Amino acid sequence: MKSKPLQAHITASYTTLRIGMAVLAIALPGMLWLLGHAAANLPLQGSMSAYYHAGGLVRDVFVGFLFAIGFFLMLYKGFTDFENWALNLAGGLLLIVAAVPMPWGCGADCPQVTLHGAAAVLFFLC
Repeated sequence: MKSKPLQAHITASYTTLRIGMAVLAIALPGMLWLLGHAAANLPLQGSMSAYYHAGGLVRDVFVGFLFAIGFFLMLYKGFTDFENWALNLAGGLLLIVAAVPMPWGCGADCPQVTLHGAAAVLFFLC
C-alpha cells in the first residue's frame, strides 16, 4: 500500500521539475526584453545573447536563468541512455553559452565562429 503514495510523490516531483524547466525557458525571452527596456532602456535586441552586454540586472538574470536551466537539464534523467546523454550535453553546452559571452563591439572584425555561438547551436541541436 505504501508504494502508491511514494509513486505519486515521485511522479509529482518529476512533473514539477519538467514544468519548472519549461517555465524558466519560456519566461527568459520576455523577461530579458522587459528588464532590458525597464532597467537599461534598451530596444528589442537581435538575440538573447546580446542582453548579456546590457550589464547589471539584465546580465545577471540572463546568466542566472541559463545556469539554472543548464543545471536542471543535467540533473534531469532521460528514459534512455541516449536521451540522458543528450540532456547532459545540452545542459553543459548551456553553461558554456552563459559563461562565455559572444563578442561585442568589434563590428566587422568580430569572428564568425565563436565558442559561444558553437555551443548555442549545438545546444539547440541536442
